[in-house]
Amino acid sequence: MAKVLVTGATGFIGKRLCLHLQGLGHEVWGTTRTAINPDLVPFHPIQIDLTTQDNRWDNLLNGVDTIFHLAAYVHQPQKRHSDLVTECRKMNFESTVRLATAASLNSVRKFIFLSTIKVNGEGLENHDYLETDLPSPKDPYGWSKLKAEEALATLSKQTGIEIVCLRPPLVYGEEVRANFLSLLKIIKKGWPLPFKNIKNRRSLIYVGNLVHALKTCMEKENASGKTYLISDGEDISTPALINQIAQIMKVPSRLFSFPPFLYKVMGKVTFQEGTLKRLTGSLSVNSEKIRNDLDFSPPYSLKVGLEKTVIWFLTQHG
Repeated sequence: MAKVLVTGATGFIGKRLCLHLQGLGHEVWGTTRTAINPDLVPFHPIQIDLTTQDNRWDNLLNGVDTIFHLAAYVHQPQKRHSDLVTECRKMNFESTVRLATAASLNSVRKFIFLSTIKVNGEGLENHDYLETDLPSPKDPYGWSKLKAEEALATLSKQTGIEIVCLRPPLVYGEEVRANFLSLLKIIKKGWPLPFKNIKNRRSLIYVGNLVHALKTCMEKENASGKTYLISDGEDISTPALINQIAQIMKVPSRLFSFPPFLYKVMGKVTFQEGTLKRLTGSLSVNSEKIRNDLDFSPPYSLKVGLEKTVIWFLTQHG
């Protein structure tokens, strides 16, 4: 069993990963931004601000075999573009490089970086994203993750530290937040949704599948130096997703057709242009590389992942 460090250990993905690794017998340490009771979490907490340049990692990294770097600054619509650029650069690029550099100086074997499919882009019709695609990030979050990936690749060549990058699409599951949680609430309330005629394809990944992939990347030696796209392996359209969720909730799905050209107008009026674009557009990934390289198979189907997510939601929100 190994000593591992998880950044963002109290986050949506981090908590599940720490619990899983602890259950396998690993010694799990996790970073937090605020003080936390160690008796309430499945890891040894380290309170630290990752964006601070004078962090001393020597003692903290002593004996660590693998780092899972999950902590990130994500897109926040209410922020000015210039502020987003600054915050994404500080957290997603600069702090990543500092931590990985410290890891290389302290004999950490492997550094697993949770990137994003946004490095590839925002989605293309009739094209499944591949690892070999030319990166095309469209926002500060995607750009900062790409720059971090590039810096990690250079560091690996210079120092020999093993780097693995995972690029997931939207992650859902128990304790999900943001847009997916909002969608669950809307479906539960029975509000009409104008997506009946949408024929898009979206790749998703259940948090349990992502945790399994992260663990697999730690265990498999041939993961080193690789970048992997990862998903549940089952694409779904927006209306099909809404119908499945409604069926699990045992409520009617109130879908109606809407003229496609009006989506953009509606997005501008409601200030939800990005959200509507994701709901109506396609973003599909091909995850065959990680399946073939690492003999990885997602333990949960899309159907099971959605069922687990909805059951959690209903217990929390009635």
